[in-house]
Amino acid sequence: MKKVYLRESLYQEVLDTQKGTINNEMILDLINGKKYQLILAIKFLEEVADNEDSDSVSLVGKIISKDELILNNYELFDNEVLADDRLYKVQIGYIGILIS
Repeated sequence: MKKVYLRESLYQEVLDTQKGTINNEMILDLINGKKYQLILAIKFLEEVADNEDSDSVSLVGKIISKDELILNNYELFDNEVLADDRLYKVQIGYIGILIS
């Protein structure tokens, strides 16, 4: 199962330039014939900290779904996430799972 990450601005650009369409079931249909199921996701960019043991839970670079965010009791505030008492800058986007 092939997965890709689409940052929110890229997702919007695809729609604005008519390189793809999306239906109410969150299926992105690209003009090249590929279809992706979209799942809201969070990409961890960096930890907002100045201590030596930064990113002790190793989230920088990871992408998780919103469901995983909730399961882990992480809190989302605009473009930041509080995870295990550490604050991270994040990018909101989508995980696209290739379906055809």
